[in-house]
Amino acid sequence: VAHAGVNVLSYNARHKVRLQGFPKDELRAIAARCPNPVIARRFLRRVEQGVSEQEEADAYVSLDLLLDGMERALTERGPWLLGKDYSLADLAMAPYVNRIEVLPRPEMVGARLRPRVAEWWARMQARPAYVEAFSFKNPNANDPIKR
Repeated sequence: VAHAGVNVLSYNARHKVRLQGFPKDELRAIAARCPNPVIARRFLRRVEQGVSEQEEADAYVSLDLLLDGMERALTERGPWLLGKDYSLADLAMAPYVNRIEVLPRPEMVGARLRPRVAEWWARMQARPAYVEAFSFKNPNANDPIKR
């Protein structure tokens, strides 16, 4: 946990080893602080069993729908998601696209499948704030995600 006030209620394979080091009662306490019982149960199940193939497949279907919507918005209104000006919509989508790039299917945001999303992503990555935010090096040399 980065800070005692930050509730760890996210699960992905990257955190598996770290979360397996938590005592079970601490994991249950983390889940109990989540106001949504469905998310809390899913978190505990994923810590114990991992993410099922069906859950992963469903997540990729959802990402495809999201990215198709972005491609449509950029085609109709671009160069930014809401039109000619950079907005909070662009800022809000950047972490999702950044995450997709390090998943097993980075081609989802590539120019071959979604040229407008790829152009948008290049513009996002060129913004000074993005460059500064992602200029740090990952301190964990064993982390498969190097940025």
